[in-house]
Amino acid sequence: AEVGRIATEQGVPKPCAAQLAHSVAMRSPVEDEEMIAALASCGASVVASFVMLGGVLSGKYLVEGAVGRWKGQLDDPRLRAGREASVALRDLASRTGTTAAALAIAFPLLNPNVASVLFGATSPEQVEANVSALEVLVDLDGGTREELLRIGA
Repeated sequence: AEVGRIATEQGVPKPCAAQLAHSVAMRSPVEDEEMIAALASCGASVVASFVMLGGVLSGKYLVEGAVGRWKGQLDDPRLRAGREASVALRDLASRTGTTAAALAIAFPLLNPNVASVLFGATSPEQVEANVSALEVLVDLDGGTREELLRIGA
């Protein structure tokens, strides 16, 4: 909240957005009361980043022989929440006919303070798959939405 006050005192525009990591496995700081108040004081929105926790939430590391930056590191305590969330996302995705990655990207967009999501892609097919998360978001029924919100909470 202080940044909005300082901007007003200095006669400069208040911030309009904050790029913050936000995922089912990493809810802080976006969901912290202090951040919610700071965003509200400026009328700012969140641009969510690291929404797939570096690919962990896509579920790809749950498959034997997976390659990537986190290969062999999912037992690291810092990734425990991500590993557990990736299993829950995979299970929800299999029951709802989508992918864990689409659910991971859709999750931040359920937060009214999030305006946009940043995601990485290494191929045009990944871009298409990631954009399909918007369709998943629109098609979520109430029960599935609630279950997604409980993952990692």
